Amino acid sequence: MSLRRLEGLWSAELRAGERSSNIGVVVFRPRRVFGDFYEEGRIRGGDRSCVYHGTYVIENFGFTADVAVTRYRKGEPRPVFPGDGVMKLAGTIEPGVARRVIEFAVKDAPGEARSVRLIRRDGK
Repeated sequence: MSLRRLEGLWSAELRAGERSSNIGVVVFRPRRVFGDFYEEGRIRGGDRSCVYHGTYVIENFGFTADVAVTRYRKGEPRPVFPGDGVMKLAGTIEPGVARRVIEFAVKDAPGEARSVRLIRRDGK
């Protein structure tokens, strides 16, 4: 599987237990790719109350990302993020599997977020 398959438009659901919140979109944009074992790039996106921006690395099919979350709209009922902060994501991209849905764990997130579920939306 080429790691470039992560490039593109995805919807994102920040999940805390059974509850999803801050449903929005993210775009993965690779900057450096070395074969099928290393990719690094940028993440950009947002939803109705936050914008997201950060970087990601895929190395030997392990995925890590640091994504800054900035709230621009206050007053959302029970947001996953109570304020600004950084999400640290971690997970695995399985070799040879073209996924349309990927879920990553959230490490050390502000608020209650426990995972991010991504669904490919650009038809690739």
